[in-house]
Amino acid sequence: MLVFQYKGMKNILLLKGQSQYNVLRYFIDQLSVAFQHIGHTVTIIDLVEISSVQDLQQKMLFVPDLVISYNGMGTDINIFKSIPFITHYVDHPLYHVERIQNHSSSTLCGFVDKRHGTFVDNYIRKDLRHFFLPHGACLFEDTSIQAKDHSKLDPELFEYDIFFTGSLWDLPVLEEKINTFNSAGRKITWDLINQQLSTTHSLNIDERLAFIEKKSPSYFKGGSLQEVLPYLYYADTYSRSARRLHYIDLLVKESFKILLVGSMWQKQSYGPLVTIKESLDFYEALQEMHRAQFTLSILPCISGIHERILTAMAARIPVISDTSESLVEEFDDEKDIIYFSGRSIGSLRDKMESYNIEEIVENAYQKVMKKHLWVHRAQTIMDQV
Repeated sequence: MLVFQYKGMKNILLLKGQSQYNVLRYFIDQLSVAFQHIGHTVTIIDLVEISSVQDLQQKMLFVPDLVISYNGMGTDINIFKSIPFITHYVDHPLYHVERIQNHSSSTLCGFVDKRHGTFVDNYIRKDLRHFFLPHGACLFEDTSIQAKDHSKLDPELFEYDIFFTGSLWDLPVLEEKINTFNSAGRKITWDLINQQLSTTHSLNIDERLAFIEKKSPSYFKGGSLQEVLPYLYYADTYSRSARRLHYIDLLVKESFKILLVGSMWQKQSYGPLVTIKESLDFYEALQEMHRAQFTLSILPCISGIHERILTAMAARIPVISDTSESLVEEFDDEKDIIYFSGRSIGSLRDKMESYNIEEIVENAYQKVMKKHLWVHRAQTIMDQV
């Protein structure tokens, strides 16, 4: 049984908003259950249904002690600016520069990657209060998501070897946009992309900024982010999709049966071994996860742990992933998880067949239940208040 210490009961207001695949809306639901578990009163307001400030005030049953949202949603609403406000950014700050610049002094930001706070300090604003708040594992009572232990099932029972969820961007469309930049901008962007694709791990934005500073110092002086923001954005977006395509291509060449969930995959021609389901709701995607023996993660973060890894582990599904700093600190290769790199993915089948999958699944499950649920993240939040 989980037991937590908290600083008295708080009236907490959770704000929902629009989210791709409804992911962040489910995170709010998970946090609601978690905060109630540790003794707090919770109200959820859906900003999608709010038409005016008056409408919002009518739906507020109390003056909250704390307001919580995702990706800065609601931080611009004046009635909240005198109330402690925590917003959890699950994307890189690069994608929310203007919103972060406008946060009031009452706003505290949680970042899913340890390096995101450093990035904000160095390139956006030095006075923002922030802390490290990784994803948590999503738990559902639905037995189709929670009940199966994949390590105890016959591999022949699975329809697929590998499940992967994650969207692509249309690379030709991105290339067209990049080619509209001036000659120096095009060169910087393609140099950044080539630098990323020549490595076996995700580069952090600081590394990319240092690369620009070295290659084109006249374009980046004294930490001025706005000048190079489009180049960083498109280089990050392009290289992230290209890495996903690269690893899936390698797995297809190794004859893995793969279930892909996410937008833009339907433009790829993989043949009969690959099934593509586009734009499923987050909850529906988790149900699909159990159709494969393993869940694959291709990380967008450098020093964080993605939700899909933790949720799969909590559902007793073995995880295959590239590495991040936080991930390797928490989960040991071949004991809790199977790590791969660009050079080792070709030998993945041998690893999957030789490891003690039952032990890996159980070890990962125990670690997640002890440390990486949303109730643990709720406690981390309350420790900041």
